[in-house]
This record gives sequence, C-alpha cells and structure tokens, in this order.
Amino acid sequence: MRILRSLCRRLRSIWNQEMANVELTEELHFHLARQIEENLAAGMPPHEARRAAQMEFGSLAGIAEQCYNTRELILLQELLRNARYGVRSFRKNPGFTVVSLLTLSLGIGICTAMFTVLYGVLLRPMPYVDAHQLAIADQPPQPGDTTFAGVSGPNARDWREQSRLIEQLAYYDERRTSLAYKSSSSLVHGISASSNLFSTLGVMPMLGHSFTEADHTSHAQVTVLGYDLWKQFFGSDPAVINQDIQLNGQTYRVIGVMPSSFTFPFGQNWTLWTPLGHGSWDPDETQRGWSAFQVLLRLKPGVTPRRAQVELSGIQQRIAQQYKNLPLVDHVRVRSYREFLVGNVKPAVLALAAAVAFVWLIACVNVASLLLARYGGRQQDLAIRSALGAGTWRLTTQLLTENFLLSGTAGLLGLAIAQLVINALKHFLLQNLPAAADIRLNLTVLFTLLGLTILSAIIFGFVPAIQAARAPLNNRLRAGVAVIGLGPSPTSLRNALVVAELALSLVLLVGAGLLLRSLYALHHVSLGFSTENVVTIHFALPFGRFATRNVNSVFFEPLLQHVEHLPGVKSASITSVLPLQRGSPLRGSFGIVGQEASRPDQIPQGDLRFSSPEYPQTMGIPMDRGRFFTETDTPQTQPVVVVNQTFAARYFPGQDPVGRQLAMHGSGPWSRVSIVGVLDDVHQTAVGLPPGPEIHLSTTQLSPQGQPLYIASCLFAQLAVRSRLPSSQLVPELLDAARKFAPDFTPNTAETMEQIVDDSIGSQTLAARLMFIFAATALLIAMAGVYGVLAYSVTQRRHELGIRIALGAKRSDVLMLILKNAALLLTLGLGAGIAISMLAAHAIRSFLFGVGGHDAVTIISVCVLLTACGMIAAFVPAQRAASIEPMETLRIE
Repeated sequence: MRILRSLCRRLRSIWNQEMANVELTEELHFHLARQIEENLAAGMPPHEARRAAQMEFGSLAGIAEQCYNTRELILLQELLRNARYGVRSFRKNPGFTVVSLLTLSLGIGICTAMFTVLYGVLLRPMPYVDAHQLAIADQPPQPGDTTFAGVSGPNARDWREQSRLIEQLAYYDERRTSLAYKSSSSLVHGISASSNLFSTLGVMPMLGHSFTEADHTSHAQVTVLGYDLWKQFFGSDPAVINQDIQLNGQTYRVIGVMPSSFTFPFGQNWTLWTPLGHGSWDPDETQRGWSAFQVLLRLKPGVTPRRAQVELSGIQQRIAQQYKNLPLVDHVRVRSYREFLVGNVKPAVLALAAAVAFVWLIACVNVASLLLARYGGRQQDLAIRSALGAGTWRLTTQLLTENFLLSGTAGLLGLAIAQLVINALKHFLLQNLPAAADIRLNLTVLFTLLGLTILSAIIFGFVPAIQAARAPLNNRLRAGVAVIGLGPSPTSLRNALVVAELALSLVLLVGAGLLLRSLYALHHVSLGFSTENVVTIHFALPFGRFATRNVNSVFFEPLLQHVEHLPGVKSASITSVLPLQRGSPLRGSFGIVGQEASRPDQIPQGDLRFSSPEYPQTMGIPMDRGRFFTETDTPQTQPVVVVNQTFAARYFPGQDPVGRQLAMHGSGPWSRVSIVGVLDDVHQTAVGLPPGPEIHLSTTQLSPQGQPLYIASCLFAQLAVRSRLPSSQLVPELLDAARKFAPDFTPNTAETMEQIVDDSIGSQTLAARLMFIFAATALLIAMAGVYGVLAYSVTQRRHELGIRIALGAKRSDVLMLILKNAALLLTLGLGAGIAISMLAAHAIRSFLFGVGGHDAVTIISVCVLLTACGMIAAFVPAQRAASIEPMETLRIE
C-alpha cells in the first residue's frame, strides 16, 4: 500500500508540478523544524538551535532544486511540458495544424492499410508445423504454363511410392458443399482429402480425432469441422462430436473440430473435411490422363521444391515411357505452398506497396516543407527563448516533441483511415487475394503503425528542427529576416521538396491512368457471349444421391422444364462451369484416333465442360460449324463432344475437326468419341486472357453406368437462365424453383452474369481503385505543397513585393512573377516524374491490357492535369501577392 501511495504521489507530481513543489517545500520545512526541536531538546538556546539547524541543512531553495533534479521522472515532466507548449502552439496556428494532420494521416493511413494487405497475403505465418517444408505438385500442360493443373490418382500414387525426397504426400479435392443440421442450412467449403492430410500439415483436431486409414479405405461418412464453422454455425457446442449432419443430402458423423488458428486451404473460412475413398486412387491405368486431385507434399528437411521437382519429373518421365499408349504429360511442377498461394498476386501486391510508400514519402516531404515555413515564422519566438537561456538541445527537443505530437495524432487518424480503406475494398480483396478473409488490423500491423509514426516524425521534422534551433541568434532577432539556419538556403530546400512531391505524384498519376485505361479496355472486350438478363445458380450436388439414379433425368431435366415455364424466361441450361467463373479444375488429355502425337505439346488437352443442349442459346454463343447437343443424344447413342475454336485450331490446323474422333477411355463406348461441332471461343478464364482449348460433353448422355466422367459431372452444376425481365425480378422466382427441386443443396443467393464479369476483372479493378486512391491522395498533398511553399514565399517577400509595386510595377506583373515560380517548380517536377515513371512502368505491366507502359496519351494527359492543378494551387498566393498594399507593408516593416 505504501508503494502504491508513493507511485500515486510521483504520478501526481508529473501532472501538477506546482502542487509537487509546494509539497516538497512543506516537507523540507518539516524536517527543519524537527532538527530545531532536537537541538532545543539538547539544551541549546532557541536562536542557537535555529541557527545550527539552518547551517546543517543549508539553503532550502538549493535543496529543493537538487531534489527536483534527482527525481526519476524529470525527463517525463520535461516531455509533458514540451507537449503542453506544442499543443498551445498548434492551437495558435489551426491552418498549419489541420493541413499537416490531414496530409500525414492520409499517408500513414493508406500505408497502414496496404501493409495490412501485404502482411495478410505475403507475410502472415501459416498455421502448420514447419510450413516451409510444404509444397504443391501439379502437371501443367506445357512447361512454364502459369495455369494450375491437377494430378491423376495413379500418378500421385507412384510419386509417393518412388520418391526419396518426400516425407509425406496427401491429395484432396475442393467443392462447395451444402450443410444441414437441425433446422439450419448453409453452403460451405468442402474438402475431400486423403486420411493423412492433417498429419501432413502437422495439425490435429482440438476436439475429437482425425481420419483413420479405415475411414480412407471404406470411404466412411465422417467429417471434421473447421473452427469458424463450428463456432458460428454450431454455436461452439462440444456435443456436436459424434452427431449426424447432412452434407449434400447424405448423413455424415462429426468426429472432430480443428483448432481456431487452423485453416486449409490457407485463408478459407467455414470449411469442413471428409475422407476420400480408397477407390479414388483409380486402379484403372487408363485414367492417368485425368487431372482429378490437388497434391500436397511435405518435403524432407533440407529438400528444396526445385530438387523435388527434378526427382518427380524423372519419375513422371519413366511413367510416360511405360504408358506410351496414353497421352501423358512427362513433367511435374513443384512450388512451395506459400508461392502457390501468392505467386500470381505477389508482384501486384509489391507494386502497390511501392506506390503506397510513394504516398507516404510525399506526405512526409510535404509536412517537412510546411515545417520549414512554420519555423521561419517562429524565428523571433525561438530567438527570445534562446536569449533567456534555452540552449540548442532544449530548443531541438522542444521542436522534436512537437513533431512527435503531430505525428502521433496523425497516426491515430491514420488508423481510422486504414480501417475505412480496408472496409471499402473488402469485396475486391476477397475476390482476388488469398486469405483475404483474415485481412484485418492486428498487433503486428499496429506495431508497424507505431513505427511509421515515429519514423515519420524523424523524417519530416529532424532537419527543420535542427536548422531552426541552430540559427544565429542575431539573425533570428532581426525583424523581417527569413534566414533559418546555416548551409543551404531554406527556400531552395523547400523548392526541392516540392519538386520531389510533384515527381512522385506524377508517377502515381501515370500508373493510375494506365490502369484506368486498361480497365476501360477490359470492359469493351468482346467476351463471345451475351450477359444481358442472365441469372446463375450454383448447386453442390450429392453424388451419393445420384450414384445409381441418372442425375440428368432425375434432376436436370425436371428443373429445366419447370424454369423454362416461368414468366419471362427465354431459355435455361445446365453447365458445369460458366464463362469467367471459377469452377472445376477438371482437365483431360486425349488421343486423336488415326493421329499419333510425336511431341508432348501435340497431345490434345482441354478443360472439360458438361453442358445441356440449350447452353449456346442461353449464353448467346454461336456455333462455328457442325451442331451442338440435342435431346437425341442419350446414354444409349454414340458418345459425342463439341470443341471450341481454339481446340480445333491447335490440334486440327487447317482441317475440319467435325467427324474426327478422340480417344477418351481405354475401352467401352467412350473409347471413341466423335466431334460433332465447333463452338465459338469465349473468354473462360479471364477477360484479359485468350480462350484455351475446351471440350463439352452433353448432360443428356450422362449415366451412372458406362460413363467414366459421371462422378465429376455430379460434383459441379450451374443453372443459367436468360429472361426478358430484369434480373432483379427473376431471382426470387428462380430461387423458389431451385429450392423446390433441390431444397437441401441449393444456395440462398443467385448471381448475374454482369456480376461474374465484374468479378473476373476484379484484380484489375482492385489495382485501379487502389492506384486511383493513392494518386488522388498524392495529388492533393502535392497541391498543398505547391500552395504552402508559394504562400510562404509571398509572406517572406512582402517587403520586396511592396517596394516593386511602390516603384511602379503592375499588379499583373507581380501575379505573373509568382506564377512563373510555380511554373518552374511544375516543369522540374514533371521532368523528373516522367523519367521515374518510365523506369517504374514495368511494375504494373502484368495489370495492363490494351495499353503499353509508356503510353504517350496517358503521360500527356497526366502532365496536363498536374499542371492545371498546380497552377490553381499557385493562383491563390499569387493573387495575394498582387493585392499587397505597398504603404501598409513598408510602414509595418
């Protein structure tokens, strides 16, 4: 208790120094009186007792000063005294304070928001044991192909058995899954995986247990829940273990719940995992060409992904030699799991981070320029304090304290701005960045914000503070003198800072202009299909329900017949993957009957789609030649396929593919499949990417018996409906119809094709919006810098300008004099900015479409914009200079 009272007294002495001094004086007088009493008790006369006590104590004022100087918290008291003085100083200059706070808070806030994204995507630790040992293996069609391709079960099985560098190998498949429990239902992210998935990742359930080899062998109906799903959907109920739930209409038993920090795939929320059956490693060797699974590797310690790729490629080459009759890819790609997640977006994120750094530097430069001007106006104040005994160190600490106070306040405002920016861009972040659902402000980001705040104070305030504190005393006391310090001219330094601001702003404006032009070009690309009044719904079909019943006759056809009779509906169709929508990764390699491939790149490969006969009419896709599917194509008739123009041009150059046959299966009716038509190309993967080869199979020929791809066709199904009515009117009726036929695996939302197209160019849209925000912020800050330096210049030159006007100079001449100064700054800034933008254009090249990095139209337009804004910012101080009254100015001077 005594320690607490002592601490309270010390803290009170910090906030109320006068009270602390009074208490100290009273305490010293108390001890003096006690000494006098002791002297009296020893027999001294009263006057001798007082004199002896005073001689023993010495000067009470000196003792008080010594006590004050030995207090542990004196530095903090000095800091608070400087802070109070700084607050009063800021209150006397509200214009400077507001401009500085807004400028710096924008720079810190946007920089913090971007670091939050950067940390969430590239830096955040993954919740796996020794995550650096995890890797993803796949088989792209061509070496260097950036698209992801799966792996067949038999191939992955041989890799696991023959590799000497792989510690564990797990495989999995992703799909959207309908979850129902009691009276609630939802669409969740489902992962069907091998039994060793969790051991490969090095994480076990916090409740219950993981899959066993028996679950894997028997394809048991069990599931493990993700923490977020368990918490939000099941209310964190531990009793859910061993309870039955419905997944895609089938009964599964919950056997475990994963820890709160665990997600897989990384960043996916509301996830559950089920075991893949042993039969998934299809023993039919003819299925080696089907890319069915994603393969996760745990490499042995010290093994790099590059070494593992060399070994697995060697194994795959032996497999390809062993099965020469099958069209197999003979190479393997291995990437670290982190690279797999962020490889496509890492350059873009780093480029945007560099843009943010530009904004932050511009903000710091601008505030430094404002501080130089402010210190120029405080010369006499600083000189008086110096004349009264304040040394250079005392003045410097005072000015630096003010800088830290300004930067700290801006940091708090920047925190709010960062949260606003993240919330505004959340939708685009979720669409285009991995693990975007977990992008949020956290302790790491907050410590980074603190570091930025301190660094900002040092960058923008150190040099001006030193210059102001070291200026010669007689210069500062002399009225009307603008000299702040020794060395370079302060005016030249401020001009250099403004030129730097303008140059960096031009770089950001050029980047924003290029991205906006790319976005415009993407919105005007011919997609190959019509998006007008097309609504889509995704179904997560339960394969178990249709394992013995034909999904087409039981579900697809009745649903389509019902939907086509809804008011305003023109056409409806079923497809596995709609254009520009992420869907099935199913990709196949085939042979051409009567034609032998001499090289791997001649092996026909393509993305597989399952489509109903109405698909071209619904999507507005023309036929190039031949026909599409009809109702006469049934499981009992000859299997047929339709390819797109890219497939025909790549594998049948100069030939008509209609009538040719593909070898799709080793035996049975699907061993020879006829091509009956060529469909026009559409942009399937992205608006900015050319169409790839595609092969469409008819849903009317699906059958549980004899169709090798029947299982895959049941996993992916999307309904597309074209109507005469606006989409908003059709959606409620369409959802009601879908729930009628599929009450347990229908989502509660529908998308329009316009939304899908917008989401498909979301990366360019996100980059354009971010760059626009950065460029607009930089432009505002740069304009504030131009205004500030010219306004201060006018203030410092009032005497000179007054004399000019008194001697006969026209006011228009004074106006043009200031505007010429602004034009010179703008010219220097534009020249430097153009040179830097030429060098930096490659950083955003991956986002550009239909426009080059050195586009002259964009650069000229941005220069005109920056010049116009700069001259507008310069006009106010120029007008003020032209309105100076010479007699009043000279009288004041």
